[in-house]
Amino acid sequence: LNHRLFRFDTLIDSVNQEVIMNRRRELAGNLDSVIRAMEASYAEDSSSFFAEYRKYKYGILKMNEGKTGLEEIGAKYLGPEVRDAHPGFMQLFHAMYRDFLFYFSRTEEGAGIRNVINRSHNLDALREQIRLHPSVSSDTLADLILLRELSTVFYQGEYHQEAILIMLDSMIQDPLIPRYGLYAAQIRQKLSNLLIGSQPPVFSLTDMQGDRYSLSDSEGKYTYLIFCTPEHYGCMMEYPFLQSYLSRHTAYLDVVSVMVAEERKDVEQFMERNGYQWKAVYYKDQPGILSDYEVRAFPVAYLIGPDGTLVLSPAPLPSEGFEQQLFRIMRSRGEI
Repeated sequence: LNHRLFRFDTLIDSVNQEVIMNRRRELAGNLDSVIRAMEASYAEDSSSFFAEYRKYKYGILKMNEGKTGLEEIGAKYLGPEVRDAHPGFMQLFHAMYRDFLFYFSRTEEGAGIRNVINRSHNLDALREQIRLHPSVSSDTLADLILLRELSTVFYQGEYHQEAILIMLDSMIQDPLIPRYGLYAAQIRQKLSNLLIGSQPPVFSLTDMQGDRYSLSDSEGKYTYLIFCTPEHYGCMMEYPFLQSYLSRHTAYLDVVSVMVAEERKDVEQFMERNGYQWKAVYYKDQPGILSDYEVRAFPVAYLIGPDGTLVLSPAPLPSEGFEQQLFRIMRSRGEI
């Protein structure tokens, strides 16, 4: 089966590239004929798992073709049963409902979503709103969409973080199916880890001298934790600021950059070539740190207080006025 899946995925990738290229060039294609021809070659295959997998993959092709609405794709390829344990189902599901709340809340049918989440915190009412979309055929599918989207919008500012946590609490306390309650609890725990006042995710990474560093090593000082790469233009704009912090704020602020690169030597050479001296640690000692800190783009920063709890999450970048924000916090605490 694994061999058949691999060969099929290779074929699908090739067809998908052609579909996307035709769409960009506004060229006509006959995807339905291609799908029928592909499916005919598996007429003798008796694996139900493989048959479902192919169906979900065909749905992704139809999504990328851009000629078929979500309702039809949902009816023909995704549903009606929610199969969240099936990898093919989840791939099509994510393709169909990426940024669903952003787009649907801006339609007439979904216009009440923001008020339901931010003000009334009513899970049943939110389900009803989601069900107004013609592709959402059940409360079970609506809740799976919410589990995906509530974690996605948590840091985007349109929805109150406290409100999102309340909605997740409701899904934990009264899940449609038990595993959804478990999913909601896992998402809530992960999101709570980055709330202001909470303990940030722990890590232990090595710096460019080979020494281990953990956040506890900076206890008693503020820690400006920033995630960067050596080549990213946005990161390069911030590096001179980080270097300047060493001379101006070292008595009460540690600067730590988690550097993402193919090889450790890339980071070592970058730091040495530019004469940068703040503490840079290499992410591959603990690659899950990017997920733990919700790093989806570079650069992103956090400020951790002397007591080890998050003070700014996320924090402004140096070029966005981080120093002024730090001084305001320290003044409010009577530290300067």
